[in-house]
Amino acid sequence: MAVPYDPFDIPARPSEKKIADIIENELRVVNQQGGVKADGAKVRPTLLFKSLHKSLSEVLAVLEFGAKKYAPDNWKKVEPHRYDDALLRHVMAYLSGEKNDPDSNLDHLAHAACCILFLLELRKNNEQGKADST
Repeated sequence: MAVPYDPFDIPARPSEKKIADIIENELRVVNQQGGVKADGAKVRPTLLFKSLHKSLSEVLAVLEFGAKKYAPDNWKKVEPHRYDDALLRHVMAYLSGEKNDPDSNLDHLAHAACCILFLLELRKNNEQGKADST
């Protein structure tokens, strides 16, 4: 007989027992020492920062290059359609076999990632009615 699907039956994180209770829509996790933290249903930024640290370092290098070339956060003042073109230029260069941007000598994919992040941030800010993110 098949076991019914339980959306809260998630695998335990390392060094944690699989004990979870729903308390006011939060997933409570109890570790082996009996410590309780109501963060089982929250996002884990370490999935990005620990797993993709090499890629993020490349993206940060592109951001630093842009901050020195233009100004810190200058990208917020540029029309989004300019990043559509920049994104596609970097992707096309990458697909043609060029690894690094000739201007910065940084990875085209890191430049493309920045363009995507800029576009996403600008769209989210626009959706929230913000002219400038703080």
